[in-house]
Amino acid sequence: MRHSSRSVPTPVSVQVHCGPSRDHHVVFQPAGGSLVTVILLPGSGRTDVDGTYCSKKTQRDLAISLSCRGISSIRFSKRPTSPRDALDYLDEYLVPMQAALREAPSYIDPAPLVLVGHSLGGHILPMASLVLGNRVVAGVLLNAPYRSLQSTIRWQAESYLSNWSTAAFTLPDRYSRLAATYSPLLALQQRPLPILVVSSGLDALVHPGDADSWEASGSFVERLNFPDLDHFLVKRRERSVANQTLPGEISTDLLDSVSAWIKRAC
Repeated sequence: MRHSSRSVPTPVSVQVHCGPSRDHHVVFQPAGGSLVTVILLPGSGRTDVDGTYCSKKTQRDLAISLSCRGISSIRFSKRPTSPRDALDYLDEYLVPMQAALREAPSYIDPAPLVLVGHSLGGHILPMASLVLGNRVVAGVLLNAPYRSLQSTIRWQAESYLSNWSTAAFTLPDRYSRLAATYSPLLALQQRPLPILVVSSGLDALVHPGDADSWEASGSFVERLNFPDLDHFLVKRRERSVANQTLPGEISTDLLDSVSAWIKRAC
């Protein structure tokens, strides 16, 4: 993603320790005059601190783009060294998120927090808001599934694979148990939060009805739809799984709209 080097303050990169063999890479991205800090919640999979998927680095590009628009951010790596069957949402998201906040520099610590979750990161955003409490003033969902993780995986398989079996898409026990019992709606009801739901018309990885479900979850929800963007917020000509692996830059229109909403919400 192209930005003027003068417009992007130098990020601070640290390692935070969360237990045996549980170190996480955290990047604090400052912004001049920022009055709010965004915590970026990455999508599923063993992505790094930049949210690398194929040639795209969604988390890094979001952080830099927000910084150029006067919004600081925190991003973190999910745990790559733990066994897959030892993970659940708490391990992947909430533990490193809280550790990152403990290490936050002084220019971030006083700021109100806005959670911005992409894909699965948006799905668990209401849970993260419950954990962080009153410091969180708003949330942004970027192509976030509303239905359970198991239901999303099944929909993806039924939609795009001609030969598939349930066993091939079975989640590890610990992950599966929490994923099956977690309800974003119940979490939002426990702590109502202003929410911006961003959906992409060419998203091939999230059920097209999920954004409607988020929108119907409360009167505090606003909706933005971008008909020509894919799951990774990149402009495309058609809806296909193959497009999700192609290079591309996050839509400027989306970034402008999301940044403006965050500032209004705070």
